[in-house]
Amino acid sequence: MSFITGKNLSCIRGMKYVYGKVDFTVDAGEILVVVGKNGCGKTSLLKTIAGFLKPSSGQITISCADDLQSLDIIHYIGTSSSLKKQLTVRENLTFWSKMLDSDADNIDKAIKSFGLDEMSNSQISYLSSGQIKRCSLARLLLAERKIWILDEPETALDNDSLNRFIDIVTNHVKNNGIAIIASHRPDIWPDNKKLLEIG
Repeated sequence: MSFITGKNLSCIRGMKYVYGKVDFTVDAGEILVVVGKNGCGKTSLLKTIAGFLKPSSGQITISCADDLQSLDIIHYIGTSSSLKKQLTVRENLTFWSKMLDSDADNIDKAIKSFGLDEMSNSQISYLSSGQIKRCSLARLLLAERKIWILDEPETALDNDSLNRFIDIVTNHVKNNGIAIIASHRPDIWPDNKKLLEIG
């Protein structure tokens, strides 16, 4: 059984605690929703779990990987879209598909799943913030990853897009995936979620 645990985690920047004494466990088939006020360290914690930052104290254990940087098990999507504005939706997803060493057939699946069909040949620079967000999140379906770490993924999504995305996350965890989500709207996630409040 895959799982992630954090024990006594803290992050210090500029001699100040961003967060401290954080403990959690999330198993395969579970969603962990991280909540707290702006600036409390949610993004720093997610980056620490993903392996992009080292904790000032404590330890993270991921049962299905020895290396936290292992790109074959983790999808991390932050608040930045990481998309090239001069490229189309399809061109961006094609770029990321190659970066993730993914099957090209997954591009059409991602476009359809996130309702991007009508804008697939439109440049990112012409899209609304919600459309850009959907394109960014569509990278989740380009390659199979056990762990999804998502920083405020619901931002800019309208109700239809949000419901579609929640279904995608729910399906991921039903297939023994793990989702760790920083969110200001914990109520939108399934009732069986775990909550981790920091700050």
